[in-house]
Amino acid sequence: MSTKVSLPSDPYRFSRIMYIIEAMVENFITILTSGAFLATLTKHLGVSDSMTAILSSITALSGLFQIIAVFVAHKTPVKRWVVPLQLLTHLLLCGLYLIPVIGFEKHASLLFFIFIIGANAIKSIKSSVKINWFYSMVKLENQGNFSAILTAVSVVGAIFFSLGASFVFDSFIDAGNTRGAFTVITVTILVLIVLDIIPLILSKEKAESRKRAPSPFSSLKGILSNPNFRILLILGVTQSLASGIAPPFLSTYQINELGFSLSFIAIIDTVVNIVWVCALLIFGKVSKSLPYATIMHISAFIHAISYAILIFVMPGNGMITFTLYRIFMIIQGSASAVSSRSLLFELVEPDNRASALAIYTMLTGVFSFLITLSVTPIFNSLQLSPIVLFGIELYAQQALAIASFAIMLVVNILWTVFSHRLCIKHQ
Repeated sequence: MSTKVSLPSDPYRFSRIMYIIEAMVENFITILTSGAFLATLTKHLGVSDSMTAILSSITALSGLFQIIAVFVAHKTPVKRWVVPLQLLTHLLLCGLYLIPVIGFEKHASLLFFIFIIGANAIKSIKSSVKINWFYSMVKLENQGNFSAILTAVSVVGAIFFSLGASFVFDSFIDAGNTRGAFTVITVTILVLIVLDIIPLILSKEKAESRKRAPSPFSSLKGILSNPNFRILLILGVTQSLASGIAPPFLSTYQINELGFSLSFIAIIDTVVNIVWVCALLIFGKVSKSLPYATIMHISAFIHAISYAILIFVMPGNGMITFTLYRIFMIIQGSASAVSSRSLLFELVEPDNRASALAIYTMLTGVFSFLITLSVTPIFNSLQLSPIVLFGIELYAQQALAIASFAIMLVVNILWTVFSHRLCIKHQ
């Protein structure tokens, strides 16, 4: 007589699947409201390159609002207030395309600032709590692999979505129907918002009670008293400086100086996304045996290589060199996506994880934005009076790439010095 052994059911499997779907749809909205799409919109409205870079970096500045998450993370269930904030975030981003559709071009810069800062401020308040909501349903040793799967699904979806959206958008632009192009994107975003909210509503939340800190400052003090978290924070802030110098000015660089069409950018995105999926699966598998800190060190090294390539990107070779830059950037991003959040969760106690993630995101974002704001006058000056190096006239973006590369060299030195303290072997 055989006895069947029944395995315990996983009550959160469906919710994790819903999160994977939601993350993919949210990524579609991000594609339409950032990068080349945003640069095309600002160009149509007459917004300058430097202002476009600042607007693109508002995402980083809005990280200041992460501090609010530290003080509301204990309010459970989080689902009842995270979902409405998610909806409001997307509606504000959708408003960007209503500017030309309704005809508010005269106030474009002001409206852009209001919509973007509003959307990203609200997103910052709920993002770390939302991440902790779903990651609490995943065992710590499996979080790296879950991150890889989560991102890989979003990337595969983005390959087809980005190509389709770009070609449709370009067809309207080529036909001279710019307002029609923006109207189609507006309607598309509204549909995506519905598809994004439904999975969140259907998802469960792990029942847990969180203690409220006696005071806001004691909560911060407790998190910052962790020496390993402080090291990770210093590494993240330093690296954010490099990310805030060159990358914010590349959207307009592709369209203006390099002369790429949205269709060609979509082709680059397709190549990059294929590499992204492969890298995610590789790093996800490797994360089960290698410490997360080691993978982060590898990411920082590849990050430096990407800026070294960017230094040599110019119109004559842009199709090849810029694609290489994007490939190396996505490889380092894959390593970081798999390991950064999991490393932070390893170093911080469970009760403080949402708050620690909020502090990390806030400080790295703020420093990234401040450095972008600081180099904007330099960027404008370099556009008027380019640097000549070894007889070659550099574009402003190339000069900024040199600065980003120099900072990443410092980051790699710091990782070499401190990585052994952050390495925790998986069981």
